[in-house]
Amino acid sequence: LMLKPGQEETLAVTVTNLTGKTKRIRVTPTTAGTSNSGQLSYVPGLPTDTSAQYRLSDLMDKGTTITLQPHHASRVSFKLKVPSDGIRGQLLGAIYARDLAGYKQGGTGVTVVNKFAMVIGVMARTSDKEYAPDLKLLGVRPGVQSNQAAVIASVQNNQPRLFGSMKMVAKV
Repeated sequence: LMLKPGQEETLAVTVTNLTGKTKRIRVTPTTAGTSNSGQLSYVPGLPTDTSAQYRLSDLMDKGTTITLQPHHASRVSFKLKVPSDGIRGQLLGAIYARDLAGYKQGGTGVTVVNKFAMVIGVMARTSDKEYAPDLKLLGVRPGVQSNQAAVIASVQNNQPRLFGSMKMVAKV
């Protein structure tokens, strides 16, 4: 979305229940973050980036829970309020819809509880200016990842820009 400083914009999604059962769905604006594997993630509750000027979830209305009857749809709207000084670079996030039911599978022994969610990505900006990524090594520590001993590096891009095709070379 290309927006103007101080602008208010309404973002809306239509949530549809395609099943024959009543569903409770939590619909929430989220701020994008980075997963442990370095991938862009829209899952709520990721650690916050202290270098971020703004967070999408702070500029939008709070989430809401809706109840959908079988084979019905509901439109959910959120106001996005752009700060008067504008947005520096790209502001990334999503509208995240999560089914509040847990779906248990399994018999004896291990039980798996599946949870289902969908996201619609949002990128807001107030100018076409591009910022070059600026990566900083915040720390290195020993740890465990995917049940394997690992050296875990915390790397931060302190510029408001999504980028890809990165190669890192490190010595331990």
